[in-house]
Amino acid sequence: MIISGFGMCNGYYQKLKTGTYSIDAFYSKRYKRTVPFFALLILLNCVIEFTPKTVCEGLMEITMLFGFLPNNTLSTIGVAWTLGAIFAFGLSKTRSLSKYLTLSRLMETFFGYHLIHICEKVSKELISNIKENTDNENMFYINYAGGDDLVIIGPASGILLLAKEIDHSFHQYTNNRNLNISGGITIMSPSKPIRLGIKEAEENLSASKKVKGKHAITLLNRTIKLERYENVLETVNVFKEYIDKKYISRTCFYNMMSILDVNNIDEYYHSIPLLMYSLKRNVVNERIRCELKKAIATKNTIEEVYELVVEMKLAIMQTRES
Repeated sequence: MIISGFGMCNGYYQKLKTGTYSIDAFYSKRYKRTVPFFALLILLNCVIEFTPKTVCEGLMEITMLFGFLPNNTLSTIGVAWTLGAIFAFGLSKTRSLSKYLTLSRLMETFFGYHLIHICEKVSKELISNIKENTDNENMFYINYAGGDDLVIIGPASGILLLAKEIDHSFHQYTNNRNLNISGGITIMSPSKPIRLGIKEAEENLSASKKVKGKHAITLLNRTIKLERYENVLETVNVFKEYIDKKYISRTCFYNMMSILDVNNIDEYYHSIPLLMYSLKRNVVNERIRCELKKAIATKNTIEEVYELVVEMKLAIMQTRES
């Protein structure tokens, strides 16, 4: 964005100074180039998903007024240029080139420098003696990190924890609720091409950005708000412990996941007796059975049910025998 702005200033400065090119002509030309196709996409979206909400959002998008909203969460055709709005409207009335450069460089510093230390921190948490086994004390491979985008490859258990740490560190770094992170995680076989995993992760990222307010992560075909992601990981660790200590089998979790293959909250309520019967038959320890009942049979929304299925899947995946 800064490079683009500098190039425009450099290219048009002399023309504007000498009067051979006017501000009106500049904006007229740019609008004629971008607005028609953009308007077509918005119109198609409003036709496909015709609701008062999409129509209102479409009007805000096409008139370019979305950046003036205090909490910009527009989702029409996946367009909600939060970072662009911050550059344009988030630097108060006294904007300057130095402020733009500072914000841009601070973003680059986090993703280009602090990110490496976050990866090293998580690596040491998971493998205390990692220094003895690697040259760089890092279990992750940063495929790309530039601007506000990144691609990181690593073991599934590490990536799950790393996503939480990156989000937490970014909030500490910015101390700004308008700046947040969305992500997509793909868990795949090591024998498959990395490019396919990256493509799927990009699709998951797009799904995360469509959530109201963004700040979400998508994995295993489900999108979870990052405010709840840490709780999800904690539950996964509890389920893993139950499996490792033979309190419950992986097969029992598989069976309950099939029962929880529901489309709405009413179907979930109807499935609770089957879940309780499965726990009664397969979990001998009464204390563990009560804890599982509380974790499994007390959901109030379909989103919480989907999170529960993700928790079960992750616990099963991380307790497979090598």
